Amino acid sequence: MDGQRNRHAGNDRRPSEVIWEAITRWFDVGRERWVERAWHLFWWLVIQAVVLLVGFVIVWAVLQPHKPSFIVRSATVRGLNLSIPHIFSPDLEVRLAYHNRNRRIGIYYGEATVYATYRDRRITYNTHLPPVYQGLRAKDVWSFPLYGNSEPLDTRAPPSRPRQWRGQDRRQDLRERQLAGRVAFGIIGINEETEVEILNMIPNNNPVQPHMELLVHCKSKDNDLGPWKLSWFESRTIQFRVNLWFSTLFWCRFDWGSKFANVVVFDTRNPDFGGEKYLNWQVKTDGFYFASGDDPVGSDYKRLASWTDAPLPSKEN
Repeated sequence: MDGQRNRHAGNDRRPSEVIWEAITRWFDVGRERWVERAWHLFWWLVIQAVVLLVGFVIVWAVLQPHKPSFIVRSATVRGLNLSIPHIFSPDLEVRLAYHNRNRRIGIYYGEATVYATYRDRRITYNTHLPPVYQGLRAKDVWSFPLYGNSEPLDTRAPPSRPRQWRGQDRRQDLRERQLAGRVAFGIIGINEETEVEILNMIPNNNPVQPHMELLVHCKSKDNDLGPWKLSWFESRTIQFRVNLWFSTLFWCRFDWGSKFANVVVFDTRNPDFGGEKYLNWQVKTDGFYFASGDDPVGSDYKRLASWTDAPLPSKEN
């Protein structure tokens, strides 16, 4: 009888109660699932944040980025008229050196504006310098004029100073003029490819060893580029990227008749080589000449190595 009553009681439930009970049960189960999924999402985000942070620290430690430095090499006064009272308007010729101290990062200077100040007042118009790219650890110089803006300015010495000192004050004030400005730059060219060009400048009819072939064999710790033969005015280019430990080094064995030389053509730790994108070597009868840059001229080359007589036996021979 009791079972029949319970069945009848269950059958007597209204449809709305049954639906509400089903919805409540579904939400209870769904809430547990959503809580579990929320925790999974939270820990996934935490792991991603930790990975990104560790990656950022590693990249920062490897690249070690630095801002460029600027130094005024010279500031020549081309025109200065102090005959007009309260007007100080000089024309200057300025040489501004800028240095990229990064070993793995090139810098692009998008906008540069320079002006001169005197007693915290501008005395020249703005000079806008053109955009320029600077390679790794490169040092360059901007040369540009600054034109006076005829700004009204009291250039007289303070009245409390003796008259015989006022001329000294004027010259001291001129020395205290400053250059100011702003430079917009961006970091690009991380770990750029380095190019080392070797050019044979030994003519065939030279008076030292005429009609002798130049044999070259270049290698690094990890790469052996094999032997080459370079004719007069023939060149060969080595392209590579500096490793993460800044230990990349390339050396070449040169054989020319009865003379030979072992020359380090690239070494990251050498300030003449490390950080440069383009390195140029010229092989001549009196030695090996080096210059850096994209398009160096003859005066840029300097001799860094010489030939040696009585060569040691080499595998190429």
